[in-house]
Amino acid sequence: MRYLHTDTILFQHDYPEALVRQQQMHWDPVIESVSRRLGVSFQTTTSLFSVQQAPETLKQCEQTLFGFSGQQLAAFEKAVMETKSFLLAFAFLERHKLSLDEVVHAARLEHVTQQERWGTIEGTHDLDMQQTRRHLAAAALCFLHDRPASETIQLQE
Repeated sequence: MRYLHTDTILFQHDYPEALVRQQQMHWDPVIESVSRRLGVSFQTTTSLFSVQQAPETLKQCEQTLFGFSGQQLAAFEKAVMETKSFLLAFAFLERHKLSLDEVVHAARLEHVTQQERWGTIEGTHDLDMQQTRRHLAAAALCFLHDRPASETIQLQE
């Protein structure tokens, strides 16, 4: 819960325009989806300082986590650490709203925007992205281990 106040997708930029458009396309729907699912409102900011979420929001998020098994909680924590986002991890693992490629792209949105502008450093950016993919795929498999076989996560496009 300590990461919810500093969730990556709640810190949105107002410049450059390309990044703002990408945030609106990839982050805003996740915020809206998780907000609806949990019945809470998440505060976003363009400031460098953390934004405090309402106590009701924190309580509801915590209550939701109590429904996870120990293994699911460990997988969820790994996904939060990898994406730097409670909301992205939740949308990916619990809500099945994002594919693996979508969550990796959303988690690395700032990197992707910079790479589009300045180019990719081979052996660094590409390996970082693959490592993120591996860690999130492993988290998804661990999270699903306790789920009925009828529930699946889309791991590929």
